[in-house]
Amino acid sequence: MPNAKFVQETSEKIRNSTKLNNIKYLFGSIMVFIKDALPEKVNLDSVLARIEKTIPFELTQEVDEIFIGHFSDFYKRDINAIYRDGAIFVTNRQSSDDDLYDDIVHEIAHAVEKQLSEVLYRDQELEAEFLGKRKRLFSLLQQTIGDKLRIDHYEKDFLNAQYSIEFDRFLYKIVGYHTLHGVSLTLFPSPYSITSLREYFAVGFEFYYIKNKAHQLKKSCPILFKKLDTIDSLCQNYSEREK
Repeated sequence: MPNAKFVQETSEKIRNSTKLNNIKYLFGSIMVFIKDALPEKVNLDSVLARIEKTIPFELTQEVDEIFIGHFSDFYKRDINAIYRDGAIFVTNRQSSDDDLYDDIVHEIAHAVEKQLSEVLYRDQELEAEFLGKRKRLFSLLQQTIGDKLRIDHYEKDFLNAQYSIEFDRFLYKIVGYHTLHGVSLTLFPSPYSITSLREYFAVGFEFYYIKNKAHQLKKSCPILFKKLDTIDSLCQNYSEREK
């Protein structure tokens, strides 16, 4: 995770060097800086319009700016996007509109965590659901590939809701997302959502708003669905009052 100084220095440098024709807006107020060009097949205007149509404006209050470009930190950590201190940084190496759309919405989800952390985490229900699923996954992996990969050595990691780069690599590189997908299909929205409580929420946010899988979340992740449904209701109520 980049520190605050990195975010501040990088964002200031991009702002000062970006030409006016490389600046767009999301919801008319969030500045989108194009540091490095996107592939010709990716239509940024279309992506931004889709976000405005799909994600309630009220859920972007913690997003000040979006920066699109090549950032060396991405390739060191094998990631496509990050959110930190009001800024979303996303790679310009996108294969389609859908990929860019997913990356930005995923980071908006992390901004929502900051905005509504009390709603999401104060009662600890979401964390309890997540860790309960982690425990069941641990048992399933013990039964299927435990001896081969010495799963028991990682038991304490399955009980830690916070992100760990070592555990992320264990899931991605050693167990493998293909294996995880088969084992965790009825437990987690996706293999990546297993990596931490924050990613569990962010992937669930994607499913709820952009992947048309809210029904799947309601069945397999009832607390996660309830939290997202509460957030969406808050947005709708606010919009009604503003009319």
